[in-house]
Amino acid sequence: MKNKASLNQNITQNIFIAHSNDAGDLQILKGLYKQFLLFEKSKVVRILDQEELFKVARDQNEKMNYALEADLMVPLLSADLLNDEDQLEIILERKRLEKEILPVLASKCLYDVIPELKDLKEKMIPSAEESVLESTDKTSDNDSIFSNIVKKIVSFVTGEFTPISIPSGKAFLIITYVNGLLGIGAALFTYVRFGAEFLSFGLLLMFASLSVVSFVKYSASKI
Repeated sequence: MKNKASLNQNITQNIFIAHSNDAGDLQILKGLYKQFLLFEKSKVVRILDQEELFKVARDQNEKMNYALEADLMVPLLSADLLNDEDQLEIILERKRLEKEILPVLASKCLYDVIPELKDLKEKMIPSAEESVLESTDKTSDNDSIFSNIVKKIVSFVTGEFTPISIPSGKAFLIITYVNGLLGIGAALFTYVRFGAEFLSFGLLLMFASLSVVSFVKYSASKI
């Protein structure tokens, strides 16, 4: 992405949020707008109003141009959005042109059955496993959920955020077991090589290794 802004630079990034008119999607949009306001006042980003732009657009081509000219598109993925042929066409065209797209999973939907959209899973916010709707159902603190989403979007568009891939599930268990085996191996080596008086050091090394992995896993779950 060209000319990425910084919180200390006077470069405003235009963000186009694609959404359906479903009541749930509009509620999510409202929550995001509230959190974007501070960044808009600071001229870090400018949220392009889909409704206003589409009202003045004379045809689908003009709608397409508005969406393609933005520095970043943030589609609020839901079944309603994907079932809108005009919206889907815009998303696919932006994808074809390799323009930046940062998807938000508004509610669970089958976006991945569309071949061109399968790789959106890698950037999905909050995650490919849990939608915004599911997250908000678990807590009354929706502002916290929306603020975290907006911070990730702003960080992405300003270039000040580098996503870190944290393994999960079976992959993480394998890493944990390997670290545990390495720790045990270090403890046994210490015992054989230096004697019983140094065994405690080897055991400490083993537990430290496991603790670091556990801490990383716990921290990742809080992001």
